[in-house]
Amino acid sequence: ARRKLLEVVMGGTPDTHPEVFRLSSPFQWSSREIPPGMMLQGGHDTLIPMEEAVQMQLYLQKQAEEKQVLLKVPLAQHGFDIFPSITAQCVVPFVERYLVEQYQKLQQKRNDEH
Repeated sequence: ARRKLLEVVMGGTPDTHPEVFRLSSPFQWSSREIPPGMMLQGGHDTLIPMEEAVQMQLYLQKQAEEKQVLLKVPLAQHGFDIFPSITAQCVVPFVERYLVEQYQKLQQKRNDEH
């Protein structure tokens, strides 16, 4: 399934189109200026292995000044939040809390600058 998706979305695989994949990779474009980030990863994701999500979070955290969070969602598949489900509902409070915290930090930073 993953190979087919890559072929449809990216026009091939990393082996057949290495430059396309290099240029589209978040690894290519990360810098110290990346804003705080939160990734959600399904524990049963068959498209993106958990190891890749962990690698991405660790890499971004090394690059960025701002915190990069990986929220692992047990038993969830890729795109688990597309359709209403108990799993998606359980994740919402964590995402909301994270967004509120980031907004409050931004507001505090702006207030400190004035």
